[in-house]
Amino acid sequence: MLVAPFYFIFVAALFLVIPILIGVYVYRDANSRGMNAVLWTLIAVLAPSGIGLIIYLVVRSDFSSFECPNCNAPVLEEYSSCPKCGTSLKAKCTNCGNAIASAWQNCAHCGEPIPSDAKIPTIQKRKDNGLDKILIAIILIPILIISILIISMLAYFV
Repeated sequence: MLVAPFYFIFVAALFLVIPILIGVYVYRDANSRGMNAVLWTLIAVLAPSGIGLIIYLVVRSDFSSFECPNCNAPVLEEYSSCPKCGTSLKAKCTNCGNAIASAWQNCAHCGEPIPSDAKIPTIQKRKDNGLDKILIAIILIPILIISILIISMLAYFV
């Protein structure tokens, strides 16, 4: 008799804990990407059935997908230098001083041939482990809830 209320309290607690965990993840992720963290957290937590989280994951910007090789600050791929420490992220043309890409043979701005020994720093790609954890939680938590409900129904009827 005491087992059934325990399971219902546990399931109710999960329905409170899951939105809080989603909110913490979205807030931290949106904040690190330079997005409006409070707005996206509210959307992710208050939208029913996890639709807010799905929308956030689809539309979030790739602000932090690259990082500065010197200070590990998040940077965009098109940045020529790090906004935090000023490290040059792209090689510059010796003639006009504009940023050049690693695959270019000639400068796109002035047409000057690019020397083969031009040092082009590599921007490191950040690894995003948070999405994997959320996807695992999205799959495992409903299975856990259904299992608990089945066990509680069996314990109640037996």
